[in-house]
Amino acid sequence: MLTTLINKFKNSNGRSEFVIAVVCDIRGFSNFSKNHEAPDIAMFSKRFFVKLLEEYFVDTDFAKPTGDGMLLLFRYSENTLHEISDSVLKICRDVVRDFPTMMQNDSMINYKVPDAVGFGIARGTAFCLYSDDEAVDYSGQTLNLASRLNEFARPYGIVIDGSYMMSVIPEELRSIFSTDMVFVRGISEEHPREVFYSNDVVIPVEAKIPDRKSILKSVDNEVTVGSVKKMPDSITIRMPEEPLASIPCTAKVQWVHTTANWLHPNAPAYTQWRPLIFTQVEQTADGYFVHLKKDEIIRVIDDASLASKENLTIRIQYVPAVPGSQVNWVSGN
Repeated sequence: MLTTLINKFKNSNGRSEFVIAVVCDIRGFSNFSKNHEAPDIAMFSKRFFVKLLEEYFVDTDFAKPTGDGMLLLFRYSENTLHEISDSVLKICRDVVRDFPTMMQNDSMINYKVPDAVGFGIARGTAFCLYSDDEAVDYSGQTLNLASRLNEFARPYGIVIDGSYMMSVIPEELRSIFSTDMVFVRGISEEHPREVFYSNDVVIPVEAKIPDRKSILKSVDNEVTVGSVKKMPDSITIRMPEEPLASIPCTAKVQWVHTTANWLHPNAPAYTQWRPLIFTQVEQTADGYFVHLKKDEIIRVIDDASLASKENLTIRIQYVPAVPGSQVNWVSGN
C-alpha cells in the first residue's frame, strides 16, 4: 500500500478546483478518549466514519479522516453550485440532529459515546493533487478556513464563512442561521470576518475581539453543586464594571473532572466546560447585572452526573467599556 501511495505522489499533477470544504469534528472526543480503551475509541471512530460516508455524505468527492473528525470536499461549478450547496448543508443539518442517537442501535457500541458534532464550512478554490485523475490530496486557504470555523461550532452546530453568501444557503435553512463578525486565528486576526452560525452555536466573546488576551476579562464565581440547587430560579451576577455593549458577554460553567478509577488510579484531572444562555446585561442604578437561569446550570449538572459536593465555576467573560473594580456575587428572584 505504501508503494502505491508513493507512486501516486511521484506521478501526480496539480489543478485548481472550486470546492465546498466541510470539516466535521466530534465534540467531547478528547474526554471520551481519556475514559475508554484504544479499541473502543477506534471502533467508535470507524463506525461513525462509515455511517457518515455510506448513509449521509454519499456523493463526497474527497474525504480524509482528521483524528476525531473528517474533512469532506465537494466540487462545484457555476451550474451546480446551488444544487450541491443545498445537498451538503441539509446533510450537515441532518448529521447534527441525528448524531446523539446515531450509534444507539449499533451492536458494537455498548458504551457511552460523545453526543454532539460541529461543522465548519467554507467555499472557494483549492489545490488538488491528483494521479490518473484520482485525487490524492487537497490544500489551500479554503480548507484552513473551514477548519478554523469548526472551532467556533460549539457546543455543537454549523458555522459557515460569510463569503459563502446567504443566497447560496438553502432557503429552508436560512432561518436557523444568525450572523456575527469574528476574528479567525491565522486567517483574519486584524479585521473581523462575517460568519453564519446555526441556532445551536454559542460564538465565544473572545472570537469577537482582535487582542483577546489583553482585552478579555472574566468574572468567576465558585459554588458547589449543592448550593446551586438551593438557589432561586434566577441567579444574578453583579458585573465589576460596564461591559462593552457592542460585544456580547458569554457565560459558561466549569468543573474539574478526573478520569481516576480502579483501572487508572493516577489518571490526570482536566477541566470541562459548558456554555450557558442568558439575556442581555441589565443596567440599573446599582450597576450592571447578568441574570442566569438556574435550570440551565441544573441541566449541565444532570448531564455530567455531578455530585452535590462537586465544585463549579460560573464564569462570565466580557470586554470592559471602562476600568472597573472588584466583583460581587448576589442572588436574585
